[in-house]
Formats: sequence, structure tokens, C-alpha cells
Amino acid sequence: MSCKGAISMGQDFLEKIRKSIFSITGDGFRKVVKILGIKIKFKQKINPEVLRCYFNKFVDIRLAPKATGNLRKIQLLELYMMKELKKICDDIGVKFWMKAGTALGAYRHQGFIPWDDDIDLGIMREDFDKLVDYVNNNSQQFEIVYFYTKTFKLAKFVFKNVEGGIFVDLFPFDWCSYKNSDEFWLQWKRDKKQLSNVIKKLNFSNNSYAKDINTDVIKQIETENDKFKAKYANSDDKSGVCSAIEQFDSKSKKVFPAEMIFPLKLTKFEDGEFYTVNDEDGYLSQCYGEYMQFPKDLNLKGHDHMFSEKQKSEIDRLYSKYL
Repeated sequence: MSCKGAISMGQDFLEKIRKSIFSITGDGFRKVVKILGIKIKFKQKINPEVLRCYFNKFVDIRLAPKATGNLRKIQLLELYMMKELKKICDDIGVKFWMKAGTALGAYRHQGFIPWDDDIDLGIMREDFDKLVDYVNNNSQQFEIVYFYTKTFKLAKFVFKNVEGGIFVDLFPFDWCSYKNSDEFWLQWKRDKKQLSNVIKKLNFSNNSYAKDINTDVIKQIETENDKFKAKYANSDDKSGVCSAIEQFDSKSKKVFPAEMIFPLKLTKFEDGEFYTVNDEDGYLSQCYGEYMQFPKDLNLKGHDHMFSEKQKSEIDRLYSKYL
């Protein structure tokens, strides 16, 4: 259904949501939509695309209320971790910046996107290597661990000796040439696919932390990563910045002109200030397109594994200890 067609439907319902904001409760869109705390019940399932079109036309997404419950506790714990990480970075003279949904949250909501449950940070590789070495050899409270799948390697800043989904994701970036950036990105994606195809053949369980993978297999993974990193981690041309080859593949172009990212600038995020990219609008437009609209997935389920009974208990324990 097109947005034009959707907007023409249900004028009575339209009046109820005009200049309002929503949260989803219960069984997805089947029964209840809560608007400014008022539950509106429906006998039939609601078409999510109809709702999304209504919201995008008549509701300012910046008015979305903050998360509540366990999701908010997760957000505040991760905010605490980001503050502690910034202290460490200040002490050793390195900088990270808010990227992806965290940068979008800072720009659009001055904090977390209300339905988001993680923090994504970018950092140049030389600073990243320095940070990992310092944290893992000096911190009594935190460590940086690696999470592997068949297609990527992800660094996570975590509490020591804590299982579960409380973490801050760290994404290293490399310098590159921004000349012929479209061709560069096509080659990056070809190399990424080739790297992924090699790693897929290695014998380890998908979605595993390094500690759960045989050390010989880890060596094989890192050997393959290093082969490809050598093409991207040693550029003398610093006119561009690209996502590290060992990280996620992406449909959107993850190579940026250096002046879009640098110099980093401080901006408000929740009750603190953290670095973000220099050209926020340009960066967010490249990553998301029309970033001031509601997402297509209005179920907003987030990372379901964070809400197991075991995880809820761990969230409460950490929340009581640190907040």
C-alpha cells in the first residue's frame, strides 16, 4: 500500500494520533496502540504501513518518549559504560565518536533512540589498538572482547566477568583515499565477500565469543583478516575514512570524506557530552536517507535476547550496583 493510499484511510483514527506519539504494547499491532499513555484498542490487526505513514506525516519523531522498564535500564547502563570509556580515552589521548544509531539518537533525540538498545562507537584503528591494549592490561572493571560470526568480527567493551547483553560496540575505521570513492566501495565489498567466503569454511560455531572458539581456529580467522586488512590499514592518503574490512558488510556506502567525520565535535547525549561526526546531516543522510522518519519496522522489538529471565536479573544487579 502506498503512503498516499494509507493516509486517505481512517480519518477518525487520524485525528486521534495527530500531533501525538506512540508506543507499542501487547501483541504487536494486533490489539493495542498506546498514544501519549492512552490505550486505543482495535478489533482487527492494524496494518503497520498505515500507521507508519500516519506517523511520518503528522507526528514529529523527535517527540517520541524515552524508553521505560528493562530497555531503559539497559540504555542507562550502557550510558554509564560510555562515560567510563570516555574517561579512559581522555587519559590515554584517544577519541571515539558516536556512529550509526547512536549518532542518529544524539542528533534527533539528544540521547538514545527510544527503541534502541545498544551503543555504537567509531574509532580510528591506531586509537583502537591503543585502547584495546590499555583496557585489557590495566582496567579492573572492564575489558574489550571479540565476538565472531562467519562474516564479521566485532569488538565489545564489556564489564569483566559479566555474561549477557550489556556492552558498547566498538568499530575501528581506516584511512583511505576518497578519490573514486564509489569504485573504492565496490572493491571493498568484493574484498569483504571474499573474506567472508573464506571464514565461512572454517570450523567454528557462528555467533561466538573468542573465548568459546578453539585457539587454532582464532589464529586462522585472524590470519585471513590480516591479509585483507593490509590493503586498507596502511593508507598514506587520508582524504577518506572507511569501515574496517573485518566489520559488518553494509548496503549503504561506508566510506566517507575525511571532512565529514573530522574534526570531531562534542554534542549532547542524554546527560553527558560525547564526540560525534563533524557533518551530522551529511553522515546521517548517507547512512539512512530520510532519517527524520519512523522506521519501517514499527514493532520495535529490539534485541529479544536481552529480556530473558536471566538477563533481567543481571540487568537489575548491575543497575543497582552502578546506578
